Amino acid sequence: MNLNLHLQEQPDGTKETGVSSTDLYPVKTLDYLEFFPGNFVTKKSPASDVYGVVESVDHAERTAHIQWFKVYPENPSLPNPIEKTYFSVYDLHDHPDFHFKCGCLVLHSNPDTNPDSNTLTAGKVLSAGSDGR
Repeated sequence: MNLNLHLQEQPDGTKETGVSSTDLYPVKTLDYLEFFPGNFVTKKSPASDVYGVVESVDHAERTAHIQWFKVYPENPSLPNPIEKTYFSVYDLHDHPDFHFKCGCLVLHSNPDTNPDSNTLTAGKVLSAGSDGR
């Protein structure tokens, strides 16, 4: 069976269309140092109010291009970009709270919007952009 895929995301963040399924192969071994575009990360150093979004990765060199954001307590839902840097994957961790990756199913529960409703809404992560959202 030969299926044509509509979209294949490359490790460097570029996208390719019309890729034949016979030209693809599974990745069998990933370690905790494998990051992909759209992953949310933090620095290995002590906790801070800064987090990053992976824009691209050089798996051979074990480096990632990261857009860093600062969280401001007065408006934690609005990401504030501070800088873009290349960073060694050895100095990165997955973000402890933001485990959203493309394809993940998510539930949204916000009692502040309608305290009388116990309704949950569900969705699927389509992309995690370099804008921190």
